[in-house]
Amino acid sequence: AILCQDYASPSGFEYTDTSSPQLGDGALLAEFSDGTVTSKSWKAYTSTFGPTDASNAAGCSSSNLNACSVQDNGMPKDWYSTSFDDSSWVSATE
Repeated sequence: AILCQDYASPSGFEYTDTSSPQLGDGALLAEFSDGTVTSKSWKAYTSTFGPTDASNAAGCSSSNLNACSVQDNGMPKDWYSTSFDDSSWVSATE
């Protein structure tokens, strides 16, 4: 199990302390010494997402961060356990 986290602000934007806040996308590409590589056979879960579509519709933008909000789906209990059932998670993209 690998946890990747984007440390965006509560608005979902990054670089909010600058004059040009931006949205960022994260990615994980990995190749391990045993030959294991990340691929679409891996599973993915989004614990937080933002800005939400609803806040975008309400005027969220890089110049209006107060209208922005982030959805928190929480972390599933024991997600890192080898017996965790990730069958409801989406496949990773390549």
